Amino acid sequence: MKKLVIFRGKPTSGKTTALRGLEKKRVMKNWIIIDSSKIKSKLGKKLGMHELLKEDMKSKKNILVDETSRKTLNKYLRYHIKKNNYKIIVFQFTVRIDTVYKRNIQRSEAKLEKYIKKKRIEELEKMHDERFDKNAFLIDTNKLGKTQVIKFILKKLGLK
Repeated sequence: MKKLVIFRGKPTSGKTTALRGLEKKRVMKNWIIIDSSKIKSKLGKKLGMHELLKEDMKSKKNILVDETSRKTLNKYLRYHIKKNNYKIIVFQFTVRIDTVYKRNIQRSEAKLEKYIKKKRIEELEKMHDERFDKNAFLIDTNKLGKTQVIKFILKKLGLK
C-alpha cells in the first residue's frame, strides 16, 4: 500500500519548512512531493492540485502534499485513492498564536511572504481549530525544532 501524506496546519506552523527538509532526504527521493502553494500560484485554484494528484497517483509512488485535508481528498479523489491503493496519513502541525505573530513578522521582513494582518491570522487560527484533524499525528513546532520534526515524520512513515 502506498502512502498519501498530508501536512495540515496554521500559517507559519512549519509545514513548508518540513516539506523542504524532507525533499533533501535520500529516503524521500522516490516520493512525489507537492508544495501546494506553488501549484496554486501556477494553476490559480485548488482543483488544479487535485487533478495533478490524480495524475501523480497513476505512478503508484508515495506522495506528500501540504495544505489540504483528508476530507477534501476523499471528496475529490476517493475513487483514485482506492483504485491506486493509497493510505492517507495526516500530520497536523500546531503552533501558539504568539509564535505565529513573530514568524509572520520575520517572514515579511525577510521578504519571504507578504505580511498577514493580526485579524486575518486570528481568522485563520479559528478556521484551523475548527478543521483540526484529531486522527492525525500531532507536531507542535513550539516544542520541536526543524531536525526533530523531520526525524518524527520519518519515524512515523517507517523511513528511519
